[in-house]
Amino acid sequence: MGIWFILLKTEAEEHTLMRWEPRRLAVLIEAYEPSIIRIRQYYFVGWTARSDGKHLLVYPSVPDGLVEVALPQGQHRVELQLERTTQERLGLATSLVSFILICGLFARTWVAAKQKIDGSS
Repeated sequence: MGIWFILLKTEAEEHTLMRWEPRRLAVLIEAYEPSIIRIRQYYFVGWTARSDGKHLLVYPSVPDGLVEVALPQGQHRVELQLERTTQERLGLATSLVSFILICGLFARTWVAAKQKIDGSS
């Protein structure tokens, strides 16, 4: 079974999908010559790649903007991960703070309404 989302720029490779999760994938690649792999995922800031404990350069393909990684010759376990950006972390923190504030306002309103009901009995 071929892996439809990995496009190899040369025919001199073999590859096996090891892991596919949201924001993370791992592929075992045997490159018979220096190669570039293209993953059918759009490139965003935050994509990182590691192989054999070393960071690899991740860049967008031209003109379609897919993730590309250059590999030297040899067998490699390539792990790609989309790290959370500062903007994503700020967005999550803002959402959490907003949720806590809404819960606090709801609790305050509920307590005030309960005191009003208890006070009028």
